[in-house]
Amino acid sequence: MEDADQPYVVNIPSFVGQVRVRYLLGDDDWSDRHIFSEKPEEIASITVEYPQMKSESFRLEKVKEAEYAIKPFYSTTQVIDRPQRKGVPEAYILAFEKLGAEGFETTNPLRDSVVSLVPFAIVTLQKTGGEQKQVRFWPVQVLETREGRQYVDRYFAEVDKNSFLLIQDRVFGPIFRGYSYFFEGNSGVRN
Repeated sequence: MEDADQPYVVNIPSFVGQVRVRYLLGDDDWSDRHIFSEKPEEIASITVEYPQMKSESFRLEKVKEAEYAIKPFYSTTQVIDRPQRKGVPEAYILAFEKLGAEGFETTNPLRDSVVSLVPFAIVTLQKTGGEQKQVRFWPVQVLETREGRQYVDRYFAEVDKNSFLLIQDRVFGPIFRGYSYFFEGNSGVRN
């Protein structure tokens, strides 16, 4: 590619002909759909803010190797004085190793309307090198079980106020935890 920093040579094994027609794709089709693809040892902190459930918003900070502190996000939230559940912060951080979106929604006509709403959650991940990524989530599809309980199946996600994607709850559900989840005496139910 002319003036490219990183040129690539592409071929398809056992294929005779031009590969150009296979690569006439839009920008989103070339882009990586992973929202979080982090090495756990490189995560310095994770902040999860629930604007409509402030008492469950929290900040997870790396104190030292394999030791984490869980603090309330808002100063008005009462600090939980129960012991931390063993291994739960470490397992939570492992969830950020590979979280990908279902697809890009860059051209969605509802994008401007959605991002003007109060998000369900705002997740900010800070790496030890100082890099930061912020993702905001809004519910898209609310389904109902046979028992009449409602649950969210899909969310819109905006990454660093640039990319706009569609994600699934079954993939991202493990990161939607609340402050109380990390302490003993919690029911274990996802907040």
